[in-house]
Amino acid sequence: MRYLVLIVVLAAAVVAAWMLLPEERRESLFEQVPQEAAEELSEGRDSRPSTGIYRWEDERGRTHYGQRPPPGVEAEMVEQRGVPAPPEQDFSDTE
Repeated sequence: MRYLVLIVVLAAAVVAAWMLLPEERRESLFEQVPQEAAEELSEGRDSRPSTGIYRWEDERGRTHYGQRPPPGVEAEMVEQRGVPAPPEQDFSDTE
C-alpha cells in the first residue's frame, strides 16, 4: 500500500511540475526529439546497428566508448578480447 501511495504522489508531482511550465516550453520539449526517432522508440525498434564497441572523441577531446556513437561523429571499432570462462565447479558432493 505504501508503494501505491508513493507512486500516486510522484505522479501528482510530475503533473504539477508539467502544468507550471509555460505553454511554449511544454511544446519545445517535444520538438527536441525528431519525429522518426520518436516513432522508433515508441515502436521499440532502433535502426542503428549495435554490433561492437566504438571509441570516439567529443569536441573537448575526451574519449568515449559505447555501442552506438553519436551521429556525425567519426568513431572507430575497438577490438574486443574474450573474457575467460570461470572454471567449472562440481556441486555433486554438496547437499
